Amino acid sequence: KAFASDLVEIDVLLSWEEHGFAGKAAVYGTGILSILLYLWALWKILQTRMWETTIFPIILVLSGGLNHLLVLAARWIFMDDGYGMSSRYALQYRMGLLGILCVFFTADAARREAGLAIERPRRVLEVAAMALAVTAVLGATAYTDREEIETAPYRKIMMQEAEQVALHWREASDADLKLYLQHDPEQVRKAMKILEENHLNVFH
Repeated sequence: KAFASDLVEIDVLLSWEEHGFAGKAAVYGTGILSILLYLWALWKILQTRMWETTIFPIILVLSGGLNHLLVLAARWIFMDDGYGMSSRYALQYRMGLLGILCVFFTADAARREAGLAIERPRRVLEVAAMALAVTAVLGATAYTDREEIETAPYRKIMMQEAEQVALHWREASDADLKLYLQHDPEQVRKAMKILEENHLNVFH
């Protein structure tokens, strides 16, 4: 699931999983595609000894991959398979995807400069894989952006309602505090008291 969120935003993935097309299969399929792209990028790095000419794409790929490993460790700690899908990790994951694209194009440019020829079937496969990678990244980004734009008005309403609940936290019910702010009403009240006393956040 965390690898799937490389390409598609968490809310879209949850929608797929609950009632979208192909359900969980779409989520896992997207994740597998992301993993395959990482593996192919690593193979191209080793095959071309890319570190001898540039390390920038390698750093990007390692950044995304190592972030996945850190999130995987955290997922086992919290025992929540959705933990790594959080949007706060999106930019960290995107560095990996950007690195994958850089690896593919850097390797292809190096081959052309060296005047190396490769067998036609293999060339077709590599071009198809590069096209798939670009299409997956750009297509998934465009799809996610469209969904976010359509959802934006509802998010705004939700945030406005959350602001009112926060401003009137003393009168708010446990259910409202859980819905709009955080799952532990008592912790919310303690936090709101601190914010109010120090004139922070909505109390500024």
